[in-house]
Amino acid sequence: DPSAKAWLGYVASKQGDWEEARRQFAASASVIDGFPPEWRARFGCAHALAALELGDVEAARSLLAYALSQPIGAAEQLQIRLVQAR
Repeated sequence: DPSAKAWLGYVASKQGDWEEARRQFAASASVIDGFPPEWRARFGCAHALAALELGDVEAARSLLAYALSQPIGAAEQLQIRLVQAR
């Protein structure tokens, strides 16, 4: 189930398993837009962090832009901006 892959990617990112996070997020790409905006932003930010940790700066930029394009509150935006600053 691709939706479950998004959650697995999120958990892997939180645990610092960057390669697994990227694999799981890639497998869930087709369903991410079906989640509520705040979760689209969280998944995008977590995926961006994993990309950044693995040296894929361009992917991280793209994922952060996606996360910031979501209609989210200031607290969510701050988390994304912190990853962007890295």
